[in-house]
Amino acid sequence: MILAPCDCHSPTVRTFHCATSHANPSQWKRTVRSVMTYWKMYPPKRGVSPPEFMMVPNRYYYNLQFYMQYTWLQRIYTFLSSTLGNESHVKIAQGLAKMEGRAQMLEMNFSHFTNNEWTFETMNLDRTCSRLSPKEDAVFGTHFEQIEWDTYMPYFCYGLSKWVLKENPNIPHDNMASLSALADSGTTIKLIDDLFFAYHARVNLRLMNQSEMKQIILANQKVQSNILSIARSKSLTFDAATNKALLIMSNMFADPDIKSVRSVSWMLRKMWRSMYRSIKISVDEIDALKRLQDDPNNCLIFVPTHRSYVDFLVLSYLFVAYSLPVPCIAAKDELSKLPIITKLLRGNGAFFFDGDLSQNDPLYGSILSGYIRHLISHQHPIEFFLEGSRSRDGKSGINRSIVLDEIVNAHLEDGPTSNQQILFIPINISYDKIVESTQYAKELLGEGNLGSFIGHHQSLSGLTKAWSVLSHKYGDVHVKIGGSVNLNEFIKKKSSCDRIQLSSELGDLLASKLDNASVAMPTAIVACLLLTHRDGIALDDLHARSEKLRDLILQRGYQVNLEPGVSMNVIVDRALIMLNGLVDRRLQIAIEVPQPGDKNAPRQIMELACYRNQIIHIFLNEALVSCALYSLRNAGEITMSKLLERTNALAHMMRFEFVHNHVDYQQVVNLMIERGLVDQSNLQITSASQDVHKFLLSLIWPFVDSYWSTGRSLISLRLTATIVNQPTDHMNLIKRVQWMTIKNCVDGSMKYLDSASVVTIKNAILYFIEEGVLLNAVDGNERGGKLGKLSLSDDYFDMDALLSQVEKILIFREDFAGEKKMFESKL
Repeated sequence: MILAPCDCHSPTVRTFHCATSHANPSQWKRTVRSVMTYWKMYPPKRGVSPPEFMMVPNRYYYNLQFYMQYTWLQRIYTFLSSTLGNESHVKIAQGLAKMEGRAQMLEMNFSHFTNNEWTFETMNLDRTCSRLSPKEDAVFGTHFEQIEWDTYMPYFCYGLSKWVLKENPNIPHDNMASLSALADSGTTIKLIDDLFFAYHARVNLRLMNQSEMKQIILANQKVQSNILSIARSKSLTFDAATNKALLIMSNMFADPDIKSVRSVSWMLRKMWRSMYRSIKISVDEIDALKRLQDDPNNCLIFVPTHRSYVDFLVLSYLFVAYSLPVPCIAAKDELSKLPIITKLLRGNGAFFFDGDLSQNDPLYGSILSGYIRHLISHQHPIEFFLEGSRSRDGKSGINRSIVLDEIVNAHLEDGPTSNQQILFIPINISYDKIVESTQYAKELLGEGNLGSFIGHHQSLSGLTKAWSVLSHKYGDVHVKIGGSVNLNEFIKKKSSCDRIQLSSELGDLLASKLDNASVAMPTAIVACLLLTHRDGIALDDLHARSEKLRDLILQRGYQVNLEPGVSMNVIVDRALIMLNGLVDRRLQIAIEVPQPGDKNAPRQIMELACYRNQIIHIFLNEALVSCALYSLRNAGEITMSKLLERTNALAHMMRFEFVHNHVDYQQVVNLMIERGLVDQSNLQITSASQDVHKFLLSLIWPFVDSYWSTGRSLISLRLTATIVNQPTDHMNLIKRVQWMTIKNCVDGSMKYLDSASVVTIKNAILYFIEEGVLLNAVDGNERGGKLGKLSLSDDYFDMDALLSQVEKILIFREDFAGEKKMFESKL
């Protein structure tokens, strides 16, 4: 375009083709991806169908596609219209024939470009541009290597829509590079397109098959030593003990197979199309991950959030879709009992282990340890879940992963190989609607064992029923890759820590990284506001408050799953549809959550709380400070030392509930002062921030109430001597707390039904064990969290001591002064 004016006085006119140069080439694949994303987000008003485009590998496949989409339909319609003799149908048939002819002509005219990947050398242009003055260079902007094609292409489409189609289109948004991994390659024939995806995907499978891996691990020195030990202790022959080890390996090890990977990829693509509107992931994050993977010194350990069994399926699909190496996935042993599915999971890199056996059976533990260490030493990517099991209540849990321990131990004992860098990659997966959310709510209320979702679907008939999830719509999935953690550098910084402390602090850091990479979904925002206004909220008010909450989330540096060009009102209405069955709409003008006296209220409130908890970490530190301020409202002058002491006490109480990664609450208070939430002169809540503090308190009070209800139950049991004379099973105590909580909510002395959560009550019991109030017959700790028979410790037989401990919780409750007076009068 710059050279064209130079030819204006030439007797001949030359034709210039605008394309990408060798300095910054853009391939067809990249162009199609950007262009199709724009037109699907902003379809033209005069469009007659959704925009579609597909690059096909050869002419035979193209002719087949063309025939299936155009030719057969046109010919059948032409035959029927001529047979019937209806003039209007004949005209339509002629129009279809004309459209087919134009499509063929379009393909023929552009075949020279579409059948080739064109890149133009621009040496002549470079020489011309070198003659430009700095001022002219600034005007013309000829540094093509600086062009970002993923930004340029959507704006090019915007120009077509505005100046060619004469429409008033939306301006492309900045995150246009965040694409849906479900976007098809353009064909309306989904069966063919999905098969094309599965069998033309570049599957990066580096893992050994199971037979080869068995021979390697069997030769491991520790495994051999344990085989000999078992043979001697159980009077077995060496071959019999070896066969036992081989059986463990058969049940544990992955058995990667490219056919299984392709088959599962095809199946998952079909499932995701049916279940989700989109699976979003940033192309820039994928590119950064590929750069890390391409470094031969890096061993990548993927650490995703675990809110659903769908998590590892989504990641497995994305690894194939973006040609990333298929990782070895650490899965619980219960998943190995599923018929048919287990073989497919093994073929896709899953290995199964029993956490209890790995700690109690030396042979089993040495095989698991040897397997993980071999994967790391050979740079095989590993994927494991930090919490160890799915997070039923929506929060990120504390580290309970045996795999993390093994990785840390391997690094400390064996050391990294040569220049090896072990990198942990946190991956947060956020859902509009969680597949198992209803089941979670039942489990949190004690209806069945935690983990019963698998128990219900281990039979073939159960699996068949599980396919019913495909008939429901679950909105969007947003996958966000967080900042990596280098194990080598982490251990250097923590050189004074022992192994347990290293694993614990590394787990906290990874959990914090996972939280920081979260994306706030509209359902979580709406659930948050509905549980703040439990007496009901007008729809208009919900729309307005959703916008304010969105802004608060963005202000704190987190991402919100929004759609460009779509108003927040529409997004909130969609979220309410997703939450259908959990809320009531009154005359289409107000939204109400179930009240404690309603039959299904506990389950419905518990399910809403699961969505709310997905974003609670964004405001957690401020909520703790806000609750500490509330507890000091009648304590006279508030000093910074008083506020920090009270906040740290509450944070310590909630240490099993939330991930606390060395938070400096002085900085949190200062940040709240900057945001106008706290008055700097007297550390009081500012009048303009009353609504924000009400929201913050609504996040933390259900957990405070759960701890309070647990403490009241301990006092009740002490009064009846039940927990003094003989130990009480922990599940009996949990059920008692749940019963008391729901009963008090119904009679009005408590407000929050979600305080009856099994997970929160269990964490409260762990807190009382740590404080020395309860004795646990099973060794429990903050990593394992196992509970057995419970009894009061000797120091708390005295009622005054027990009451004093429970009153530490009481001060943080809503309207605690009146509650304390009533409670003491009852005693």
